[in-house]
Amino acid sequence: MKISEALGRVDVLFYNTFSAAEKIAWLSRLDHQIKRNIIDTHEGEGAVFSGYDADTPGSTELLVPHPYDAMYLHWLQAQMELALKETENYNASILAFNAEYEAFENDWNRNHMPKGCGRFRF
Repeated sequence: MKISEALGRVDVLFYNTFSAAEKIAWLSRLDHQIKRNIIDTHEGEGAVFSGYDADTPGSTELLVPHPYDAMYLHWLQAQMELALKETENYNASILAFNAEYEAFENDWNRNHMPKGCGRFRF
């Protein structure tokens, strides 16, 4: 999913007055977390990621591929609900996000070897 797709789809699904820059910052925060906690902990060529900002092209691909990319929509909605102090709606959105995040993390763990911690010696 591209940044512009995520922003467009969440705006259709969830009427809001948040700026694109705010939503891009939330996407950047999530992809930093994904890179640090999932991708960088495994062997292989990691994704190049330096963050997103308002100047990042909308055609930039987000880190998580299909079929797990729906997490971005749940994440954005949860962040908006949190900012609006809509606790019940936030809880529903973050639960949906967590399910997608966990499914992606499990898939990544199954298909990529964890980085070694060095040699174990007695």
